[in-house]
Amino acid sequence: MAPPFGPVRGTAQLPADTGPLALGGRAPDVLYGWNADDMSAFPEGPSDTGGVAARTRRLYEAPLTALRAELERSGARVHGYRLDWRPPGSPYGATHCVEIPLLLGSADAWRDAPLLGDLTWAEVDAVGKGVRAAWASFARTGDPGPLPAPLTALTR
Repeated sequence: MAPPFGPVRGTAQLPADTGPLALGGRAPDVLYGWNADDMSAFPEGPSDTGGVAARTRRLYEAPLTALRAELERSGARVHGYRLDWRPPGSPYGATHCVEIPLLLGSADAWRDAPLLGDLTWAEVDAVGKGVRAAWASFARTGDPGPLPAPLTALTR
């Protein structure tokens, strides 16, 4: 099972089934994650089964767990996380893209975003400091270090 997205080269997306990973040389360090309620922002389609948790497991958790195993078999150092941040007052919980304001932007950029619920920018930024620190550590060293809440480290 492959994630519903994938790496790209140039401008064309790779085929869904590309065969075994061909990393060539040293395997990369990889940081990946998903949000606990990723599918809450997407309405169920006619062929969807299960609620938000089941659809998130099927479209994010299961394929990314399989990708992790494949990367590790290829020699990659892999660090995974689940974002469990559910801003109070948000109708979406830990939805798809809720991590973006923790990483990028400003109070002006996110002031009308319903996914942030009732939080002030200072509260969003306070949570974001730990997430940014983990991502920056990974970029510098290939290891995010101990993951702060609201990130939950995923183990094999």
